[in-house]
Amino acid sequence: RDAVRTRDALMRAAFEEIHRSGFSSPRNVQRILSSVGVTKGAIKHHFGSKQGLGDAVVDELARDQVLADWVRPIDEAGDPIDAIGAALTAAATEALGPLHNLARGLADEDSGEATAPPERVKDLYELWHDSLARNLARGQRQGTVRDDVAPEDAATCLIAFYEGSIGLAQGCRDPQWLEVCLHEIRRFLDGL
Repeated sequence: RDAVRTRDALMRAAFEEIHRSGFSSPRNVQRILSSVGVTKGAIKHHFGSKQGLGDAVVDELARDQVLADWVRPIDEAGDPIDAIGAALTAAATEALGPLHNLARGLADEDSGEATAPPERVKDLYELWHDSLARNLARGQRQGTVRDDVAPEDAATCLIAFYEGSIGLAQGCRDPQWLEVCLHEIRRFLDGL
């Protein structure tokens, strides 16, 4: 049982550290280990390597977050437009933020610079995109989304608008930017 708790604690600490300040620096790993109260050997034992820990964070915790925040609530809602708007607003207020923080946090280990999202993070974006597109198409069948809307394209734009809005608000360190952007995203959604 302790092994399961240690593995879970390492993943949760890594998830938070990746969002807070990245994963490429040895100091980040040391903060993860300190917060859990274990040595570097625990990472090797449970994940094989630091990269294995990062992969587990994406495959398990981040995927669960995408499913819980985006896929299930929208799939289960009656009106996809309202559900997408509600999910956007709810996710914007989450402490750990969007996937781009995860992608940025899992930056290139050699340069420390953000690169294209790792394949696992790209898979999460695709999961999110496919859910949005599928539900916009469902809205078309229900008559709540215009027939001239291309669900795949609209889903791409929604993700880009949202992720850009979060990045702008974080970069400016001003949540008012996010409020303005979310209002405009909602107007875009209502126009669908």
